[in-house]
Amino acid sequence: MDLQTKGEYGMESETYMDRLAGLLQRDDDLRLYRAGRLEELKKALRKRRCALMDEVHESQRKVDRIDTVIRQIEQELKERNEK
Repeated sequence: MDLQTKGEYGMESETYMDRLAGLLQRDDDLRLYRAGRLEELKKALRKRRCALMDEVHESQRKVDRIDTVIRQIEQELKERNEK
């Protein structure tokens, strides 16, 4: 399968194989792909995706906490300036 995708401005971008090659950086992934064990590969990629999404959500929680502190500081500064 060598599906081309259209990138921004309609220009051809990476192919299915290009994207796959970029993802299959682990020896286990390459072995599964080369052996035609696509269901196992899909399961491994989904598991990795889930772990990455967990990291994204944890990072978002940290950003949210920082935003809260920034708003509190801004409120405190505003109150000080009103005195």
